[in-house]
Amino acid sequence: MKKLLVSFVLAAILIPFSASAQNPQPQARGFVEGGIGFGGCSGDCEGVDSSIGINISGFYMIMPNIAVGATIRYQMYSVEFGDLSSMALGVEGRFYLPLNPMLKLYGLGSVGYTTMTYENDYGDGDDSAFFVQLGGGVEYSITPLMAIGAQLKYQINSWDESEGDFDEWYLGATVSFKF
Repeated sequence: MKKLLVSFVLAAILIPFSASAQNPQPQARGFVEGGIGFGGCSGDCEGVDSSIGINISGFYMIMPNIAVGATIRYQMYSVEFGDLSSMALGVEGRFYLPLNPMLKLYGLGSVGYTTMTYENDYGDGDDSAFFVQLGGGVEYSITPLMAIGAQLKYQINSWDESEGDFDEWYLGATVSFKF
């Protein structure tokens, strides 16, 4: 009787472990991504120097090759007579094209809201606008849950006509963690 009871208890403990060992873990569907890069402007941006920017994003894979998420980017520019900073908050979609199990290309599109703040010898101010952003990138998985990559984005801002044409570009290196 003792042997039967011990056998039953051991079976009750070990059977769930053997079943989980046979079933692989589900693929990670979410990921966070951080990046640092170099950005600049095009349009009416005489005297504005290119500079370093940071990018933080969170995504969810809604299909095997399609991700949607939110992204925030901060860029600080050096201008001739002061400082200019830009912060953009957007909703982004990506379409991935796997080249092999470790390497993927992707195209991206984003819409959002951006603010600019400037301080110079003549005064301070800020402005905001909606934007559309297009770009692409490459991602290389170094482990099943971590990847590195690079991306290029071009942002078209909708400033008032009186404010001129100040669009932004960003070339960055990224690291992402899947969960």
